[in-house]
Amino acid sequence: MHKDVRRDYLQSLGDLRKALPLLQQHCPEFGTGPYTLVNEESGAVANDLDMLGGFDAYQCWQRGMRGIAARAQRCSGSPFRTFTIRVGRISGADTEYRKRIHAIRYKTEGLMFPHWTLHAYLTMDGSAVTAIGLAKTEELYVWIYQREKAGFVFDRRTVEGATFIAPRWDDFKKSGGYFYEWSAVQQKIRTA
Repeated sequence: MHKDVRRDYLQSLGDLRKALPLLQQHCPEFGTGPYTLVNEESGAVANDLDMLGGFDAYQCWQRGMRGIAARAQRCSGSPFRTFTIRVGRISGADTEYRKRIHAIRYKTEGLMFPHWTLHAYLTMDGSAVTAIGLAKTEELYVWIYQREKAGFVFDRRTVEGATFIAPRWDDFKKSGGYFYEWSAVQQKIRTA
């Protein structure tokens, strides 16, 4: 692994270790069950959970296990309050969006996908989480798919050969799907 890629990878793991406990503490639906970051594990099962299933973490929950797809992003100023989902690669390889839509479409045949999708924002230095958006993966991806089929165009950006869409949290909230938002600003107001 190239040293820049490894640095970003380790940074992302560290950032998720800061975000997940906040959800455990503040979001009853997320729950307090212990979680494991898939990329901290090794072997074929961990690789398949990540590459095929889209699991960045899994959580022990009510005598079972459920998956978590997670992205952590550092930014200066206010968090963007969007989910960032890869929809294209310069290589043409499958993206998380295509894989999740496929798994949801064939869930009755046993295809697996994460129960939760979350996007965490942190300060540029990674010292603090500023916001977290949490949705049920199936509801979020079906909503995106339906909106695109109806002609809606999500904000898109290309970074290092990958194209991402950025569905806004406020737009998804209007869909009626499950959504939870943790905000450092709101948390400070509650504790003041």
